[in-house]
Amino acid sequence: MWARHEVVGTANRTKLFHNTRGGPLRLDHTDLWLGPSPGPRMVTYVPADEESRRGLERLLESALADA
Repeated sequence: MWARHEVVGTANRTKLFHNTRGGPLRLDHTDLWLGPSPGPRMVTYVPADEESRRGLERLLESALADA
């Protein structure tokens, strides 16, 4: 699909998650549609601010400690 340039576009929004270990997490959510909607898509989440980045790091540390 990438080589044929059949990527449709993106849909962006910010989502707020409340997590007991990570705290409040504001994440920028992007849907990259690979064809007509609904259909295959790639979804990304990235921290919207520094506090959320630190919260994700706490979640990672917690997950590694539990492993």
